[in-house]
Amino acid sequence: MKPVVLICSHERMAMTCSNIDSLLAQSVVPTVVLVVSNDTERKFYRLKYGNKVIVGLHPNRPLGAKFQFGVRASRGGNPDLLIITGSDDILGKDFVKNACQLVTDGADFIGLKQWFIFHEEVLHLYQYMPIIPLGTRVYSRAMLEQLQWHLFDHKRDRLLDDYGFHEAKRSGLKIEIIEDVMAAGLNVVSIKGDWSMLNPYEKMKNHPNCKLLGSNYDPEAIL
Repeated sequence: MKPVVLICSHERMAMTCSNIDSLLAQSVVPTVVLVVSNDTERKFYRLKYGNKVIVGLHPNRPLGAKFQFGVRASRGGNPDLLIITGSDDILGKDFVKNACQLVTDGADFIGLKQWFIFHEEVLHLYQYMPIIPLGTRVYSRAMLEQLQWHLFDHKRDRLLDDYGFHEAKRSGLKIEIIEDVMAAGLNVVSIKGDWSMLNPYEKMKNHPNCKLLGSNYDPEAIL
């Protein structure tokens, strides 16, 4: 099975490098497609990673157009499954392997209702309550073809996950929602830092639909 991971990044080069390094150290190493916003970033990543990472260039706004550009670039890698994640979201070392197994077992879309937040040296596990899973998601080849590889509204800057999940549900294919990421081996740690982000720590911490489950977790054990 051939997995591809798509990341879009904008002016957070150190964090994105940490993410890429973790992907290249996965127990099943995926093809990494990275879309950046300016030529300086593109040259930097190409020099640092060479042919280990496919680097594309697209303006950062609208964000939906940038991600959809990345989906088209990922198609060239002929993936059996496509994992879309944030540049500051670190996947557990067996995430790709376990996602491949779930797709092999029949899942066509995998969404998460839990993820970890790392902020100021504290690791929290959050349970997101609404029906729409947010953040990192997985599409099977069958789902990609059913949706004609159109996963994002190219006019949107926000609510991209809502649109994508709605389209996945309309496909009629199998949706797998993961309620317990640790049991499924699909851990994701969202790193909160001093860079620009749609969902900063304070916003998530105070969101009425987020439930803090605890903070006594070891980042090394999670990843």
